Amino acid sequence: MGLRDYWYIAAESRELKQKPIAVTLLGEHIVLFRAERGEVAALQDRCSHRNMALSRGRASSGCITCPYHGWQFNGAGRCAVQRCRALRPNSFPGA
Repeated sequence: MGLRDYWYIAAESRELKQKPIAVTLLGEHIVLFRAERGEVAALQDRCSHRNMALSRGRASSGCITCPYHGWQFNGAGRCAVQRCRALRPNSFPGA
C-alpha cells in the first residue's frame, strides 16, 4: 500500500464554515468546502476551465464558485452550469 491509500486529517470540522479552505496533502492541492447538505467536499483546487484556484472563490448552495468565470461545481466535482458539464476537477471520495 502506498501513502495515498491512507486517511489524512485535512482540517477540523469547526474550521470549515462558509469560506472554502485550501490544503495541500502529499503534494496535491485540494479545496475543502461544505456541500449541499453540509457534508464536507474535497476537490482538486483548480477550475477545469482556466486552472484558477477554486479555493479563491466562494462556496454557496452546496457548490464552489470559480472566481474567474463564476462556474459552479458541486461536491462531486460536477459542474452545476450546463456550459461546462464535460469538464470536472478530480474529486476525493470519503471527504
